[in-house]
Amino acid sequence: MTQEQRDYMRNLLILVQESNDRVALDNLLVTIRDKEMKHRIGRYLYKNRQVENDDLKQEFMIGVAGAIPKADLEVGDPIEYIMAQGVYRVRSYLRKHIIQNTSQVCKCCGYESRLNRVGNHYVCKKCGSTDIETRELWDHDEVTIENKMSEDDEIEKLVENMGGEDIIEQFRQTLTPGTKVHALFVLFYDEDINSDNPDIVNYIKEIATRWNTSQTLVVQVREKLQNKLIKFCKDNGYEIVNSRFVVIDKKDGE
Repeated sequence: MTQEQRDYMRNLLILVQESNDRVALDNLLVTIRDKEMKHRIGRYLYKNRQVENDDLKQEFMIGVAGAIPKADLEVGDPIEYIMAQGVYRVRSYLRKHIIQNTSQVCKCCGYESRLNRVGNHYVCKKCGSTDIETRELWDHDEVTIENKMSEDDEIEKLVENMGGEDIIEQFRQTLTPGTKVHALFVLFYDEDINSDNPDIVNYIKEIATRWNTSQTLVVQVREKLQNKLIKFCKDNGYEIVNSRFVVIDKKDGE
C-alpha cells in the first residue's frame, strides 16, 4: 500500500466517521475490496479445498465493515486496524471450520472423539494417551493427518500452513500454560471471547462468570496480558496498531 492510497482511505474514513457519508463508506469498502483484500488474505485463498474462497472474502469484508466505525483516528494506524480486523475474521472462520471438521483417534486404544486439547497436546478421553492422530472429515471422506503432538500449536499450525508466520502465535509461546494470563489469551483468541464478538455484549463479564471471579480481576489480568504483548512487540520489532491486540509486522513494509 502506497502512502497515497493510505491517505486516500484515511480521508474516506474521516468522512464516514465524522459525517456518516454513505458514498465515502461505499468508496472505502470498494477500495479495500479491490486494492487490499487479495494482498491481505491471499495466503488463505486457494489453499484449503474445503473452504470456499468467496466465503473467506465475505468474512474479510464483514470484519472490515465492522471495524470501520470502531477505528480510532487518534491512535496508531486506523487503516491497519481495519485490515487486521478483516484478517482476524478470516482466521477465526478458518479456525472454527477446522476444529468442527477434525476428530482425534488414539493410537493406543483406538478411541475416536472430538478434539480434546490439554495444554499443548491432544489427550485421549478414554485412556489418557497423548499418542494421537487427527482426522479431517470432509464430505464424509476421511483424510488422515499424522500428528506427533509436539510443543507446536497443532490446530493453529493447520491454519499457519496455509501460508505465512503468525505473530500472535509467536506471542502465545511466551505465555506459561496454567496461568490466568495464558487462560485469558486462550479465551481471546481460541474461543473468540472478546469485544469483537457480536454475540457477546460484555466479554469481561462473560469471562468473570466462566472463572467464577470478579470483573475487576479479569481487567487486571487483561492489563498484564497487554503489558506482556507490548514488551513482546518491542523486543521483536512489531508494532501494536492499538489497544485491541492488533499487531502488524513492521519488517514486512508496505
